[in-house]
Amino acid sequence: MNRIYVILGILVACWVLFTVGGCKVEEAGWDTRILTPLVKSSLKLDKLLDQELSNSDSTHLIQLVYRSGLYDLAIDSFFHFSDTSLNNTFKIQKLSLYSTTVNYPITLGTLARNAGTIGQLLLFLNGTTQIIPAIPVVNPGPVLINADTLFTSMTLDSGNLDLVLYNGLPIPITDVKFELRNQSNGALIVTGTFPYIGVHATEMQTYDLSGKTVEAKLNAQLISLTSPGSGGVPVLIDTSNAINASLKVYNLHPSTANAIWPAQDLINDAYYFKVEGLPVELKESRIQSGKAIITLYSTLQDSVKFTYRLPSAKKNGVPLEAFKILDPAPPGGSSKYIKEEDLSGYILDLSGENGDSFNLLYNQIIGSVDSTGIMKTFSKTDSIYIDLSFIDLQPSYARGYLNDTTLFVGPDKRNLTVFDKIKKGKLEINKARLSLDIENKIGLDLQLKVNEMKSFNSKQNKEVKLTGTDLFLPKNIPRATDQNGFPPINPSKTHIEINEGNSNMTDFINNLPDEISYALELRCNPNGNVSNHHDFIYGNEFLSMDLNLEIPMEIKAEGLTLCDTIAMNLQSKDISNIKSATIFTFFNNGFPVDASIELYLMNTAGQITDTLMNGKNTIKAGKIGSDYKVQQALETKVVIELDEQQVQRLLNANKVYVVATLNTPSDPLHVKIYDYYSIDFQMTADFIYSVK
Repeated sequence: MNRIYVILGILVACWVLFTVGGCKVEEAGWDTRILTPLVKSSLKLDKLLDQELSNSDSTHLIQLVYRSGLYDLAIDSFFHFSDTSLNNTFKIQKLSLYSTTVNYPITLGTLARNAGTIGQLLLFLNGTTQIIPAIPVVNPGPVLINADTLFTSMTLDSGNLDLVLYNGLPIPITDVKFELRNQSNGALIVTGTFPYIGVHATEMQTYDLSGKTVEAKLNAQLISLTSPGSGGVPVLIDTSNAINASLKVYNLHPSTANAIWPAQDLINDAYYFKVEGLPVELKESRIQSGKAIITLYSTLQDSVKFTYRLPSAKKNGVPLEAFKILDPAPPGGSSKYIKEEDLSGYILDLSGENGDSFNLLYNQIIGSVDSTGIMKTFSKTDSIYIDLSFIDLQPSYARGYLNDTTLFVGPDKRNLTVFDKIKKGKLEINKARLSLDIENKIGLDLQLKVNEMKSFNSKQNKEVKLTGTDLFLPKNIPRATDQNGFPPINPSKTHIEINEGNSNMTDFINNLPDEISYALELRCNPNGNVSNHHDFIYGNEFLSMDLNLEIPMEIKAEGLTLCDTIAMNLQSKDISNIKSATIFTFFNNGFPVDASIELYLMNTAGQITDTLMNGKNTIKAGKIGSDYKVQQALETKVVIELDEQQVQRLLNANKVYVVATLNTPSDPLHVKIYDYYSIDFQMTADFIYSVK
């Protein structure tokens, strides 16, 4: 009972204190420690040097390898087909006209009416048998010949006229003089004389019409003739008996004519044209892409059937050709046709008709007209034009003679990233190998000559020129072979090594260059056309020249400064109550070199925000055995105290920037670095939290 009163008394007292006296209860607070891992990494030399590629030899010695392509010798280094337009004008070679024959008789009655008294006697004695006396000169008058169903006018380059006279009279005729004139202007076409034509005999004379302009309406006339009569022998006088004249014109080839034309080839030509601008002598080329544009023109006022062939260009054995019937040209103008042809897959034969030429293309063109029965004017001044254009031709293969030329490579330079992370100090390499590796996929003999090669260190502005005994003498590069113009290609491979045995390579590479400059020259076909135009090159295969640098990691380092960046993954849900921290760093050094270490914090922008280690701490080298190899790694621990502000910078960082300064021992002079050497690096944080 007394206990209950005591408890009640305490409760009352507490109520009084809280309500009357304003008393309150304080929360208790304390500090706690949380150990958190920050970074764990293993640093190796190939990583610190940021080399693109490293490997190891059979002893596990690290080999740093740098490769860079110096030069690619491709098909466009030798030639390319320029966009070009090759045109040719074809005049009409020969116009042909129909042949025609015109007959007209000259009767005895006609002759008698123009023979004076004797003629009147003959007319009187018609139908009787009499002795016909000698007849003096007779002029029977002109006879109109009309051939306007075939032509109106023609000016002839060549042509023939046959005049055939048949004597159907009972008496011989002599001194027969003949002429043919244009009716409109009286221009003389032909003239001639037949000395004697016997009874019922035929005589013929042929005349050349070259250069003559002949109209359709002509006057044909026996200018004069005589006769010795019947020689005292009675003969039947029949005034219907006649001298028959036959005019035959044939082989007519006018330079111009308005006529009805027979079907004929106006142009039938074959010719070569040289592909201009090629610095090589090509026999054959296969086209990967590009096009040909064929343009045909005609000034003829008639439909013209065109056939154009390029037998030198074939695809699947079929030559490139264009066939078109062109419409008649307008007066004073021309008609035109354009054909565009994709040349992908075409093979160009550039060797000529007998295979003994180069850079030649063979063309054929036929232009013909049909017979329409309509009178039209053609002239040999009319023309057919051909334009052949090659656009964007890209060959996939070429064969021929690629000529004796010299191609210069450089001066040029290549960036060298091997030593990018070396900020300062000295790295001395005991030996190195630099080589030029050439793979030749071209059917071409070459000679390579190194004119100059230099290493350049831009940090120190120092240049070292490569020197050597036979280094700068020409080196032969054999040609590749293929399968008679088809893949696969058997390339030739040439290796030119530059090392400390034949050059100052150690000085060259110990310059720690960030740039290598070079000047080379390639001489093509140094012995001339030994392949007899069988050099070859493929569009997607070439000569490649690579620069290879191999550095065995047998080094001496003095104050050599390397750097690396290591990601840090620190996550905390609540960092506001962290008061301080202690950083524990552990370095387990398996390298045979001492290292002084600097550690910096970096934010997401790559900016350094704080210093954790300032380089005063030395990470001792691992223990080296009698074989100069590390037998046991040596651990070094470094403790870093951080205040509250430094803790905030640590928590806001996401990377640790490591700077290592290396110094090799004096014995041995050069230390070998093996692929299993490493510095194992671990960093943990002991955070002090304030808990309320």
